[in-house]
Amino acid sequence: MAAGNSESEKVSDGDMEEVLELIYGRQKIQACKRYMELRRVSLVEAKNFIESLTEKLIQENPEKFKPETRAGCAAVLLPLALGVVLFLLVLVVR
Repeated sequence: MAAGNSESEKVSDGDMEEVLELIYGRQKIQACKRYMELRRVSLVEAKNFIESLTEKLIQENPEKFKPETRAGCAAVLLPLALGVVLFLLVLVVR
């Protein structure tokens, strides 16, 4: 098991890999939800486990963490706004 934590021993390797991928992908909320489903633990227990595991993984493998992307809404709104401006320019020029 990649985590090597006694808390994760009751979770299969495949399921734990899924949780680890969520953590590496900076999706801690989804990792908590999945861990809660797998272990049938409370939200507090899952959060504490995921936080602890995340800190350990960052120390052991910082290069594995995917960089945060901040494109989000700007990637959609900027082209949309540009399209509206171009459309209005075409109407004004006519």
